[in-house]
Amino acid sequence: MRDAIQNQSSDDRALMRGSRMRGCRDLARTLLVAACCLCVVPAAAQVVDANGGRNTGDPSTRRLSIQVVPGITSPRQLEDETLQRARTALAQGGPISFTHLRALADRRDGFAAYRLAEFLMSQDNPALAADAALYFSIAAGTGRGGAMGGMIKAIDLIDPETASPARLQVLLDMLLTYAQAGNSQAVTAALRYHLTGAPFGPLEEHVDMLVSAAGPSSSAPVALQMATAILQAERPTRGELQRARDFLMIAKDAETLSTALTATNLLSQVEVALIKAPRFTFMDFEVALQ
Repeated sequence: MRDAIQNQSSDDRALMRGSRMRGCRDLARTLLVAACCLCVVPAAAQVVDANGGRNTGDPSTRRLSIQVVPGITSPRQLEDETLQRARTALAQGGPISFTHLRALADRRDGFAAYRLAEFLMSQDNPALAADAALYFSIAAGTGRGGAMGGMIKAIDLIDPETASPARLQVLLDMLLTYAQAGNSQAVTAALRYHLTGAPFGPLEEHVDMLVSAAGPSSSAPVALQMATAILQAERPTRGELQRARDFLMIAKDAETLSTALTATNLLSQVEVALIKAPRFTFMDFEVALQ
């Protein structure tokens, strides 16, 4: 990949040394609009089982091809002749400048976006992680295989204190779109981000969807993980205990004996705690008055 990106101008090299690439702010705004139209309503994504039609009913066993936007797939879709030649060179494995690669990626060429994201990650510069994640998200949106895994790796390197909220929202929308479609990588990553609270903050409103999207073979251990996280609080509220109980009711029916036994034991403890927990707190009283 390093050898393929040739003829960089001095401006390009200076750009790579910086923590942000020019044009990413505009791209983030563009993608945010697209995300509002396409990612917030995941049904807009086209999901194809890539296992030759052999669907077991368990999303975790499927190879999914997910497409949110069509994207550029051929030089004929480009009006600029220079970019047409660059796209042809890219497809044939020939040399392509950083400027042309970025221009193609900005036009939602999934292949170019994926290659650009890989190049950014290869720089071993955490300051470029948000840019790489954004381009991986473009590639993922066009259904490029492996892009979601790359996006998750890049997200793990993002500093939430300095990352753009708009960009984080774009990444979260794409992650949730893949998760709801049954992509196991996206489900696992989203639950992990929820439990750690970084970089997106708590994802409580999406937890039920994520547990369901995990599929029959994975929903029980995922539910147990969520219940355990809730019960680790020093003093869980009655609502949190009820939430944990709901998850444990799923986990106790696990196929694996260890998961089922752990869930059953915790469930009995939660039931006792619910009996002792106050049914109406001062906070509940304040909410009722609103």
